[in-house]
Amino acid sequence: MSVSSIIGKLEDDPWREERGFSSDVELVHNEVFAPSMSDAELSLVLRSWLKANQPCLFGRMGSGEMDLISFCVLTERDLEASDRHIRDKIQSYRLHWKRNGLLGRKSAFIIWAISRRIANAAPGDTLKKLARRICSLYLREEILDDVVYHDRITLRIPGEQTSDGVDGYFEWRVGVNYFSSQGDQRWWHDHRIPGGMAFSMNSVGHMARSGALYNLRMESRATVEQGCPIRGRLPVDSLSIALRNAMLTIDGAANAVSGKATYLRRLDAMSYGALRPKCPIDPLPKRLEMMDYTGYQGWYDTDATIPADYFRTDARRPSHVQERPLDFRYLFDDEIDNPDFDTTGSGVRKL
Repeated sequence: MSVSSIIGKLEDDPWREERGFSSDVELVHNEVFAPSMSDAELSLVLRSWLKANQPCLFGRMGSGEMDLISFCVLTERDLEASDRHIRDKIQSYRLHWKRNGLLGRKSAFIIWAISRRIANAAPGDTLKKLARRICSLYLREEILDDVVYHDRITLRIPGEQTSDGVDGYFEWRVGVNYFSSQGDQRWWHDHRIPGGMAFSMNSVGHMARSGALYNLRMESRATVEQGCPIRGRLPVDSLSIALRNAMLTIDGAANAVSGKATYLRRLDAMSYGALRPKCPIDPLPKRLEMMDYTGYQGWYDTDATIPADYFRTDARRPSHVQERPLDFRYLFDDEIDNPDFDTTGSGVRKL
């Protein structure tokens, strides 16, 4: 089924009609459902909301002055057009993101489908079909429930930064994550977004490496200019800083209707001392002391692209949902049996 035909079959959510949206989401709706706004104006509205309301620190930083997010906005007019039009628009903005990623200018990409009908829709199979259809037009493959899908982003590293004097090209896998208005005030509140639904792709590894290169250039420029102050320094320029921010993100998860959907594990002194390799974060924020830096706990798989549990009408977490261990090792553990460190953290040299 086409995107427009699926949207035509969506039904309103009675729970939402009674409950309403949070005030920050409602404010965005009052803006973005106006038909006269351009894609650029809509992107600015989302950037402002992300900066103030997104629990992910990387999302907040990327939507702020760092400006590391590329946006593809699908308006109601786009969504009413053919799937070929939607595919072509997504692929055009996807290419623009990858080109900017190659130059170190962007690390994240958001596809935002804005529709009052989507925002007000009841969770269920029809909404899930829509999410899978839009995602398939993006990734150009069949999309299934509870599967981890990836895109890829490449960074060019100038020759003077590599041992052989040849420009290096490093590639990272980028997770594809679903967000929607249905999450607002439900147990998976951290994956809410105003306006309809979205797919978010954010490479923390690419952000750290491109941040390191940028800051190195800024330091060299300051030296050449006889000690003038460094301006515009990027705050994420190493994987250890990325790990700290990832831990702070999990620790800052919303206390939703069923409690936090993700949380850090506090260890005793013996268990913490036995962790290997040693914690790379220096200095360690006080609130992270004695917290397990190798992983965390969650009531959903933070890597799964289309979690089936998001498409139930339950506001509270259903009884069948099981807690699971989740991983931080991709950001620091260079063990031979941890390929995620290469593919997602440090990056794989392609040329």
